[in-house]
Amino acid sequence: MQTIRKARTDAEIPAEARLRFENNGANLGYALLLMRYVDDPRKATEAQIHQAAMDTVPPVGPLFWTFRIMVALGMFFIVLTGTFFWLAARHRLDAYPWLPKVAVFSIPLPWIAAECGWVVAELGRQPWIIEGVLPTAMAVSNLGAKTLLLTIAGFVLIYTVLLVIELKLMVKAIKKGPEHESEPHLSLYEPMIKKLARGQS
Repeated sequence: MQTIRKARTDAEIPAEARLRFENNGANLGYALLLMRYVDDPRKATEAQIHQAAMDTVPPVGPLFWTFRIMVALGMFFIVLTGTFFWLAARHRLDAYPWLPKVAVFSIPLPWIAAECGWVVAELGRQPWIIEGVLPTAMAVSNLGAKTLLLTIAGFVLIYTVLLVIELKLMVKAIKKGPEHESEPHLSLYEPMIKKLARGQS
């Protein structure tokens, strides 16, 4: 592989190197796992090979729980939405005043479910960026810590400013309250109201 990298064009690649690459290309990703422990994978010790092999086993505990939390929250959302739909269709929401409170307290749960899904996706594929081809350790950016810190700080600052603006606009709208019309226009709802009235009678 090093010989192929040094070649500037395909014509400069020796036939022997090309043949060896074609025969062993499917396993090169696993050989690259050794680069985390030794510069030349051909000189790896048994202990280093064993360690590289163990790196292919993802952490079971975090994946076990985050996956189940994600699925459980998904089922909860289905049940909650179905319950609201069923009660609303039968005009019985008023009989369960605690249910809207459950919905309000459930607002952060989709974000938790999304983060759990992200953990499952990202942690579950380790140690690979590309399965069987490119290990994560070899795909790390060459950006320095200061550059990354400044980037993160910039994002935090921008989103904090946007959050403050949004909160101020929301508070202003809440204090202003809804705009009431002198005579509400119910023309759009009159057919529905009449139909419901006939059904109840």
